[in-house]
Amino acid sequence: MMIKLIPVIPLSILLIGCGSDSSSASPDSPTVPHEPPEVTLNVTKKNIVSGDIIQIQGTDSSGSCDWAVTSSPEESSPLITDLGNCQAEFSSDTTGVYEITLSGENEGGLTAVSDNINVGTLFNNIYTQDATLSKLGSPYIIRSDRPQVANNVVVTIEKGVTIIGETINTYDAFWEIEGEIVANGTEENPIIIENVHFSSINNNGKVTFHSVHYSGAMGYMSRFEQEFYDSYFLINHTFSGTFSGKTYRTKIESTNPSYDITISGDFVDNTVIVPEFVWVSSSNITIKGNDFTDIGKLRGNVNVTGTIDATLNYWGTTTPEDIEKKVHDSRDDITVNFLINTEPFLYQKGDETP
Repeated sequence: MMIKLIPVIPLSILLIGCGSDSSSASPDSPTVPHEPPEVTLNVTKKNIVSGDIIQIQGTDSSGSCDWAVTSSPEESSPLITDLGNCQAEFSSDTTGVYEITLSGENEGGLTAVSDNINVGTLFNNIYTQDATLSKLGSPYIIRSDRPQVANNVVVTIEKGVTIIGETINTYDAFWEIEGEIVANGTEENPIIIENVHFSSINNNGKVTFHSVHYSGAMGYMSRFEQEFYDSYFLINHTFSGTFSGKTYRTKIESTNPSYDITISGDFVDNTVIVPEFVWVSSSNITIKGNDFTDIGKLRGNVNVTGTIDATLNYWGTTTPEDIEKKVHDSRDDITVNFLINTEPFLYQKGDETP
């Protein structure tokens, strides 16, 4: 995964041990067998809304089970309550990232295990006039109620904002777009969007991403006008990615060989890591400057005819025969009616000319 980016920091374990130097002990000195206790922490719900109360649990071989909030936003008043049996309740009414620590101690030392909980703003707004999502309310949590952007309405997302969708029945949370979303992230402060499934009832709308780190499903994004710049897409859902608009200087990666992508708009200076197929649905688009080192095959959809111009791309090799192995066209399959032209190709990643 973003997030990375992003809102959930990996588990960290701090072990502080103590003991005596066995070389200086007398033959009659007893050996101290103790080692620091084994401690585990299980935070099953890492993204919550301010005011929610959640239970967390852990294990501690020393039996002490000391709970603490070891990092929190300024002016926040988080509450963690020990319920016994190495369980606790946590809540806070201030948005931000909270570090929860469970520690245990015995004669062998101290073990402290930490994990993070994101406390966010419930996001189910129906926008009928222009609005801005500010970092002040981040992260924004989408649950079963779908936020909506009405026709002719623009919602701007500020840099550094995080939007998280709670998974519902194995599907991502939905955001209905009939108007326009403009996500203005930067390289230093990207916008993070996790598990949000953009959709549209009337197949309207536009989505513009600048420095956005997106992970989730993109199946219905083809219904929108798209512009993606300097962003990152992690396709981790069976609804594969469709890049139907302008995609520039963006990295696209899939987590499963069966999760492919489709290109049907201008596709320039991108890095693609897709083990299976990269589909092309038109022979009238620009595909150049891309790094296709880690793709399975570039091929056209069944309805494509003519010549697909895939020149001036980098393929991870400078051998024409090896490059041809990464494309699938009428030279391989007499049932299709398109040819993919790969020459001239780039000899180095990032070059503009052969």
